[in-house]
Amino acid sequence: MKPNKSFLIVTLILFFISCKPALKSFYGIKKPKMESTESLMDYLHKKKVPVENVLIIKDLNGFSSINNGVFSVPNAIFFNAKGEYVEYKKSAEECNAYVFGFIEDLESINNQPSDPAYKINLLLENTKNLQLESVKAEDKKDTYVFITWAKYAGKLNKDKAFAWINLLEEANQKGMNVQYFLLNYDLQKSWDLTEQQEEELLNQFKI
Repeated sequence: MKPNKSFLIVTLILFFISCKPALKSFYGIKKPKMESTESLMDYLHKKKVPVENVLIIKDLNGFSSINNGVFSVPNAIFFNAKGEYVEYKKSAEECNAYVFGFIEDLESINNQPSDPAYKINLLLENTKNLQLESVKAEDKKDTYVFITWAKYAGKLNKDKAFAWINLLEEANQKGMNVQYFLLNYDLQKSWDLTEQQEEELLNQFKI
């Protein structure tokens, strides 16, 4: 169903959490465009990244509500065994380079301070897989991790997001019980916006 004329496009500002944000040109970061499940699968197949754990945001309301309209790509969002959010940064000044060390010490996550008000369900309720189906967290996991990525993030996907996946796979091989998702932050054609709304949304991105 098309949103009506009173539909409000949320103003979104994209922050690339990088220790060297001036390298955006080097990393091939581009303006976003509307994507589809097919275009995402094609991209991931070319990058030789499995698509089984990929999630997309189900609609524009979900895109706004997950992080209050401010999104970080690439980034990692951690939840403990109870499904409560755990912050990997010790201070606001730290960048996403600290994700590598946090994953290497992932066994300690259930001893870290958590936020019981920020639960994993907030993400799962606003996302779906590439078959457009709802996804649930599996029981009895040590931790749950959402790795954010987007086609427009260029080489940052390979250097950050996809590299973190490899570390999570290694953690599972070493005895951890991790469920992880590749949470895509591209704008989706399946949101069923009008052409005008798509254009307004794309124009509001600041990179």
